[in-house]
Amino acid sequence: MVVTFSVMVMMFLAIETQRMNIVEYAVSSQSINRLRAYYASKAGLKIGLLRVLLYKQALHSLANIDKEQLKANKQYLDLIWQMPFSWPPDIPTDLSAVTKGEINKINKESFMQGQYVVTIDTEGSKIDLNSINHPIESIAKATREQILSIFNNKVEGDEAFGEKYRNTNFEELVFHLVDWVDEDRDSLNGGDESSYYSNYDSDFIPPNEPFKTIEELRLVEGMNEELYTLLKQKITVYGVSGININHAQADILKSIDPQITDEISKSIIEYRNGSETPEQGPFKDEKDFLDYLSTEFSINTEESTFNTQKIPLFFETEFNFRIKSYGMYSNVSREIEVVTFDFENLKGHLAEAFKKQDASSKPAGSGPKPTPTTTGSNATTKPKAPQKDEKTSPAPTGRPHIVYWEET
Repeated sequence: MVVTFSVMVMMFLAIETQRMNIVEYAVSSQSINRLRAYYASKAGLKIGLLRVLLYKQALHSLANIDKEQLKANKQYLDLIWQMPFSWPPDIPTDLSAVTKGEINKINKESFMQGQYVVTIDTEGSKIDLNSINHPIESIAKATREQILSIFNNKVEGDEAFGEKYRNTNFEELVFHLVDWVDEDRDSLNGGDESSYYSNYDSDFIPPNEPFKTIEELRLVEGMNEELYTLLKQKITVYGVSGININHAQADILKSIDPQITDEISKSIIEYRNGSETPEQGPFKDEKDFLDYLSTEFSINTEESTFNTQKIPLFFETEFNFRIKSYGMYSNVSREIEVVTFDFENLKGHLAEAFKKQDASSKPAGSGPKPTPTTTGSNATTKPKAPQKDEKTSPAPTGRPHIVYWEET
């Protein structure tokens, strides 16, 4: 009996030790897989940052040669960042056997054990949420109307959503967004702003500061998960106080003017992304865009009837990018998401846009009068100070400036 008991104890200890080893091995393997997936995601992120840098360097080089040529070939430069990138690369079925063999050879020689997929989106195609309280009233008003139009268009276009929110006053929600960022403590909906956030027991909500992340929207009075999901893909806190027509989504295009319907917004996207005819492709400037609307859809694009909110429309190069890198190994995946911000180029771009806004808001003839000069009999105004030669500006170098980083 003693021998039998001893054998049973030894068997129990052996089985328990084996079970613990199996569990520890599984946990260790999962940890290693997560680590490999993380570094695969990080490798993809570095590729994305490199592509943004190469795009800016290409823009700089071409702009210094010929700006007209830059406008004509911008759609090809956009491919540097637009196309998704994955490793190992997907092999198209129509490739030759020799090409497929070369790709497979490179895959086998690679030290990369995981997989990654990288996508890059532009932030300029979204509504700049912090412009809801912009110092220039026309931009602030336009931003509020754009956000309001997103809700109203959803109510009209989605039967289930409309049934649930048809009687909701979305203007109150927009006012709560303004209260979140403005400096005073008085709510646009009446009363003190803090009275709407008594459950938080904090003097810092609302913060009366610009939104730092999109996730802050969840804390705003009147916001729920469904409305947050509707907004989060259409707004940004890293915007350019305007809309880039060549990259904007359909809902964003519709928010510019009621004359732009679902059908027209779809046609705009197909036209700017198309290459079937020489005329198709990105719009070169606002005149090109307005001519297309008036010619193809007979839209009245006069200043008094189209874009009455004076939303700034951009057609130039991109400044800020959102890079998403998905890393995978075995059955584990990791994601890294970052936003790059181009301070140097963006500040000049915004200054020019604000000057244009100020000029459009002043009545004709209200600007400063030219100062007569004392040199030359035919001179009537002071000569302009020599401007800095744009060709001497240094090319971008180093990693793009990152203002947002999230790992999941």
